[in-house]
This record gives sequence, structure tokens and C-alpha cells, in this order.
Amino acid sequence: MRKRFIFEREDRPGSAWLSRFIAGRAEAERWYLGEGRADAPTAAECRAALSRHMPELMPHYDRPCAVAGDDALAHCILSHYRPPPHIFGCSQAIWLGADGPALVRNYDFPLDIVTDRFEATSWSGRKVIAKAQRPWGGCIDGMNDDGLVASLTAAPGGAGRGFSVILMLRYVLETCRRVDEAIAALIRIPIALPQNVTLLDRSGEYATLFLGPDRTPAVSKLW
Repeated sequence: MRKRFIFEREDRPGSAWLSRFIAGRAEAERWYLGEGRADAPTAAECRAALSRHMPELMPHYDRPCAVAGDDALAHCILSHYRPPPHIFGCSQAIWLGADGPALVRNYDFPLDIVTDRFEATSWSGRKVIAKAQRPWGGCIDGMNDDGLVASLTAAPGGAGRGFSVILMLRYVLETCRRVDEAIAALIRIPIALPQNVTLLDRSGEYATLFLGPDRTPAVSKLW
């Protein structure tokens, strides 16, 4: 099976983003609502949680919500708050040899699930390049212009009352410059599902975090 990937620059979501959101709405709803979900949060709950835990993202969240219009379910989806369980793979490694440091990773997602989009953005002045996933903000991995890199892999376990890791990765790429800053951010934000996050910065400092709604965050290595 083959898949065609695209790369685009889109500093901020606008009309092109809205077209993609409309086209992918059915898949976004399947992701967010899951099967037979009866306890989805309200749009107000989603907004309050995002404002509390990642306030720097609020101006950027409000923009696509305004573009989407008066649509409570869309606003919930865009918040990435309390998604149902979804487990996929991925693998990654840190390279510190010649021409490093670098983070090397493999996508073990089904090709019909992983998006075709790599994008460069500049939401608030900091440039970010990321493998975009989901309708707004989410990324499987990425790097900012300070040289901070973040990447995720899935882990087994139950769901909790937190955010999707793909928005948490976006948050650290938008707000952090170094590994220690990203660690501090990731361990304070509630996460919806067990995930492992690997971080690397231009100095060669790196760490892997083991995160989950039912466990104390653990850090495997930090220089």
C-alpha cells in the first residue's frame, strides 16, 4: 500500500483549514466520539480545561472555533480534551553520532489513519514544522526553530480525564525551547491516554517521558 504525503506552509488556520476540517469532519467525529460514548464533555468544559492547563493556546484555539462557527461538537473536537481510547504504535530513537543530534522515528499507524500532511506554522512568532494529525493543532512529532524536537509512541492502559498527547506535543513546540522546559510542561498537563514522549534539543540533551492518566510521570534520562 502506498500513501502520498504533502508539505504546506500555513502560518495560521483560515479558509483552507476550514475546507480540510469540513472534508475530514466524519473521521474527526469518529476519533473524538469513539463507539457508543455517553460521557463526552461539553464545549464549556473543554474550553475551561484548555484555558486552565494550556492558556497560551487559547488565542490559537479561538481562531479555528470562530472559523468553524457556532458548532459545539466542533469546539469539543478542536480542544482535544478527553478523547476515547485509541492505541497505535510507532518507534523512535535518538542519534548522537556524527552529524547529530537527531531523532529518528517510524510511523506504525495504519495508512488510512495517519494524515498526509506535514506543515510549517507560525502561530505566535515561533516557527514549528510538524507531522500534523487531527483537525487542529495536533502533531505526532515536530520541531521548532529553537531546535526542540518532540515525538510520541503509544503505550497500553486506560483512559483518563485529560488531553490528547498530540495537542500536548504542539503545546511544548509552541512554548518551550529546551528539554527541561518541555518536561516541566508535559508532567503538569493531564493526559487522556498512556503515551511515551521523547524529547531532544539542539544541545544534545534528551529524555523519554512515560505518561499516563493513572501513573506518576517518569523520565528515563536527562543529561
